Amino acid sequence: MTRQQLWKQIGTRLNGPYALDDARQIVEHVCSCSHAELLANTNTPVSRREQWRAKRMAAKRARGVPMAYLLKLRSFYGRVFFVNRHTLIPRPETETLVEEALAISTPDLIIDVGTGSGAIGVTLALEQNAPVIATDISRSALRAAKRNAHRLGANVKFFHSDLMDHPRVRATMHQARSIVVVANLPYLTPAFLQDSPNEVTKHEPMLALVADDKDGLCLYRRLLKQLTAYNKSLSILMEIDPRQLKAARSLAYKQFPHAKVHTTLDLSRQPRVIQIDAPSQA
Repeated sequence: MTRQQLWKQIGTRLNGPYALDDARQIVEHVCSCSHAELLANTNTPVSRREQWRAKRMAAKRARGVPMAYLLKLRSFYGRVFFVNRHTLIPRPETETLVEEALAISTPDLIIDVGTGSGAIGVTLALEQNAPVIATDISRSALRAAKRNAHRLGANVKFFHSDLMDHPRVRATMHQARSIVVVANLPYLTPAFLQDSPNEVTKHEPMLALVADDKDGLCLYRRLLKQLTAYNKSLSILMEIDPRQLKAARSLAYKQFPHAKVHTTLDLSRQPRVIQIDAPSQA
């Protein structure tokens, strides 16, 4: 069997408008070849082991396992990140959070709270010069984040922490004057989650998706309350669901009544990032 024959065979086993593209990615993965190499060498024979691996991956894909988990890779902000079932799959809309953080000039410190795969924190470390620290409550997610930082050459300090409770995180914050905090925390409710595709609800970690059964903002409430203890120049950026805009802005003003709060739209023109700029009161 050739690569082209395997590609077509796998494609017939998959469903949906992207079946052939998914099949192509599977063949490229098992044959360790690029898209260009696949097209240039379609008649190259594939081994029995490569056929077995491709068919096994196709069976999982047919059951709805996301391609990112099958390949253990996901592109984000021009780089490829390792992902697994312990990490949320980075979304294109989250790049809005990164872009807004990069637009803030010369902070002393950047903190990525709830780093997951490390996509946000690692990207920020590679795109600017301020030191970056990242936290997560999941040790499994932190292992993935550290792997990404090492592979991409990013200098990020990681801490196993419930939000910002780690003493070394607090100590580092006390030493900085201006701090950027980025957070893509779980913000869905069970009701919001029902609108998500099966790939998300059945395969991505609930710990990284669902916050509470009220408004989905319980973790952001805790985070903002923690941050009110620091008399620093703070820029806090939080990714939200567009349906949470009013509640999230109200929460921001409640915790930081004198701050400037504004909203950034994602590529779909949906409200995606709440930014709170709170100057030091010193």
